[in-house]
Amino acid sequence: ENENDSENNHEDDDEDEEEDEDAPREPLDLTVRLVDAAGEVAEIPLSRFSYLQPQLKVELSKTFFDDPEKQSEPVFQSFAFPLEWFVEVNPALDPAQIQALEFVFDRTEKGVVIIDSVGFRAPAESL
Repeated sequence: ENENDSENNHEDDDEDEEEDEDAPREPLDLTVRLVDAAGEVAEIPLSRFSYLQPQLKVELSKTFFDDPEKQSEPVFQSFAFPLEWFVEVNPALDPAQIQALEFVFDRTEKGVVIIDSVGFRAPAESL
């Protein structure tokens, strides 16, 4: 193999690594972690409830002759995780003493996540 062949092979590798913008994007997954006051930790995958769907790509144009402008439109999704799911993973976790909620980006290689609101609410039967 000569030097030119070697260089060409590396260029092909770079092209393979570039993202195809028209290829469908995969849903995202991550780990949701709760930590209580005693340091007990419980983790569940976001996908236990649902995967996070990627942003929608849209083409906007004013007239038929305009060049369309490609943009992404964030579509917010709601996720609800019963505290029981975390207690199933770690029975020592005390849901009344939660000190931290963490999002661990360890299940999908790359993506964009926009978080708008996070909260806790009482179960429906206790309202």
